[in-house]
Amino acid sequence: ARPHALAESRAGSLHAPAESRTVRLPPAAPLPHKRMYAFLMARGIPKAAIDGLVYHGLVYQSEGANNVVFVNRERDYCELRGTYTFAKKPFHGCRKARADRFWYFLPGDEKPETAFITEGAIDAISLCLLHRRAGRDVSKSVYISIGGVDNHPAINRIKCRIPTVLAVDNDRAGELCRQRHNELECIIPVNKDWNDDLRKLPSRAAARREVI
Repeated sequence: ARPHALAESRAGSLHAPAESRTVRLPPAAPLPHKRMYAFLMARGIPKAAIDGLVYHGLVYQSEGANNVVFVNRERDYCELRGTYTFAKKPFHGCRKARADRFWYFLPGDEKPETAFITEGAIDAISLCLLHRRAGRDVSKSVYISIGGVDNHPAINRIKCRIPTVLAVDNDRAGELCRQRHNELECIIPVNKDWNDDLRKLPSRAAARREVI
């Protein structure tokens, strides 16, 4: 299997084994997690990409509430997204063993050389897909969600360990974050966030088979 833990030697040392603590994860719903797939595919994320994240244990659907749960391999951070799209403000929450934890995935097998920090897991996935569609080599990148623009402890931890690109939202809060970390390279979505940018791209049949 591909290395999806930054604690592993070839993937860097953003998660040190000595720091291991875990969070209480919501129990998983019985397969096949149809609500999770429907929700993510409605956000422009291809089924093949979701399959890859499921295979590596990085996302599942919770039992009862049917939230999408993004969990890192160390199990010290999870991000929850409500799937009830009719809600006025869909549920979004995080559980962390420590303030500086985060969710991430590695689209390649090589040790990452660049970290892209986004505000949410869906944005991290969307940015990777946008990079792929633009012809960018993503094999040496790691895509990270810090679970909210104000998670400065996670940003500080990441940027000390790997060259980092700040890829937070195109809004006032994102601009304040960019000003606070003005030593970092930044990229800004055209729309509010990377998922908005992804969904506004023309659909292509090949895109439905994309993996990450």
